[in-house]
Amino acid sequence: QRDVCQNILVQHSEPVYSVAFSPDDRLLATDSFDKAINLWNIARGQIVHGYRGTRVGASASDGTVRFN
Repeated sequence: QRDVCQNILVQHSEPVYSVAFSPDDRLLATDSFDKAINLWNIARGQIVHGYRGTRVGASASDGTVRFN
């Protein structure tokens, strides 16, 4: 079986350094050097919510972003 690309998520203007899937695998959080965090609907390939304008992205000390 081959994996097939479902969506290419394009929005960040700088490299993404952390990603996390929601527990139900329907959402994806991305954290980027552009100081934005995006929450994506994976099936649609669309942003559900974007957090921008912060001085730094909100991630854990190990550089990851997580769902709680």
